[in-house]
Amino acid sequence: MIHVEGAHGGVTPTGKIQIAVFNDRQPIPQQTIHEVASTGKVGDEVKEERITRGGIVREVEAELIIDLDGAKIIHQWLGDKIKECEGILKEVQKSKEEI
Repeated sequence: MIHVEGAHGGVTPTGKIQIAVFNDRQPIPQQTIHEVASTGKVGDEVKEERITRGGIVREVEAELIIDLDGAKIIHQWLGDKIKECEGILKEVQKSKEEI
C-alpha cells in the first residue's frame, strides 16, 4: 500500500507520462534518549533530549511511467471516483445537518 499526498512529473523523451507520487511527513528525530527501566529494557523517551531537524520531509513513494492510452483510462477512472466520493461526502454532510 502506498500513501499518496501529491504527485509531480512530466512527459518523458519517448512520449510517456512520468509521475512521481509522494507523501509528506515530519522528520524522524536524529537522536532520542530513553530511560532504562528497572528490568533493563528501554523505557520512556526523555523528550527534552530529542534532537530533530525542522521542516517537512517529502518522500517519493513510487515513480510511474504510463503511455497516453493508460493515462486517459486512469484520468477517466479518477474522475468517476471523484464524483462518487463528492456524492458520498455531500450525503454525509446533509445527514449531519439534519441531526
